[in-house]
Amino acid sequence: MRYRTLGRTGLEASAIGLGTNRLAESTDRREARATFELAIDRGVNIIDLADCYGHGETERLVGRWIQRYRNDVILCSKVGYRPSLSVRLDRWVDPIRRWRRSSPRRASSGGRARPSGNFAPRTLVTGIAGSLRRLGTDRLDVFFLHSPPPEVVADEVVFAALEAEKRAGRILHYGVSFPGSATTEDVLACLRHPGVSIVQLRVNCSSSVDLERITAASTTSGVAIVAREPFQKGRLLPGDTTTDPSSSSRTAAQTMLRAVLQRPGVDIVLVGTTRRSHLEENLAALEASPLTEHEMSELWAHATVV
Repeated sequence: MRYRTLGRTGLEASAIGLGTNRLAESTDRREARATFELAIDRGVNIIDLADCYGHGETERLVGRWIQRYRNDVILCSKVGYRPSLSVRLDRWVDPIRRWRRSSPRRASSGGRARPSGNFAPRTLVTGIAGSLRRLGTDRLDVFFLHSPPPEVVADEVVFAALEAEKRAGRILHYGVSFPGSATTEDVLACLRHPGVSIVQLRVNCSSSVDLERITAASTTSGVAIVAREPFQKGRLLPGDTTTDPSSSSRTAAQTMLRAVLQRPGVDIVLVGTTRRSHLEENLAALEASPLTEHEMSELWAHATVV
């Protein structure tokens, strides 16, 4: 495993972290736990959670699984985001859709109601306390506002509440996990906030933010960049093969991961999986052949900046 320092936090995090969005919903809980423990054994030390993942069940599971090596991992969680009703219903309906392969494909998310959220200081404090209770720990190493709108990021009252939680020791560092709809200017405005020490962004070869401007600003301010969704929820991966035709030594997934890992200014990449085979493939990307400058240029040429 390779480790990188997360900006001015001083935290030494594994280059690949474990996302847990679907952990509690896995139909094979034994395999999910084996995957989690394999990640820890292989040196993955940053675990990304949220209070709404599995309606709190993900934090409960990780809390039980992590106790014997709590001090060896970086626990990150988020509060504020509340999925729309259609998204919540999908979590129950999707397993049925997968079982009934003949059923119609799900509609595009473009027509869904926008996610709602509650970022009132009292809600954040209560949410942090709930995460700590479910995780069985006394502190979050990193706390994120979960997909807040721009007006929340501009609200000093919100950050005053986070500073109070930090002084109390319940969170050690805090930042913002941006929604996929965030613009470059949204992120840059956040980076100027003195208390923010880490941000989480959707970063892949179809990214819609200006990564060069963002990483230049984050490097200057000492704010760490945590990338997520390197495969754009699977849409960037071929459906019929895992072989990257441009490289005999990399799979398509490894190429996508390296494309993000090799971006200057990106500190670590989060990848969510509940299968050991997928985890092994992801971790092997660290030892796979690096992308050439030409490959990087070709892959990132499709990004649309807003």
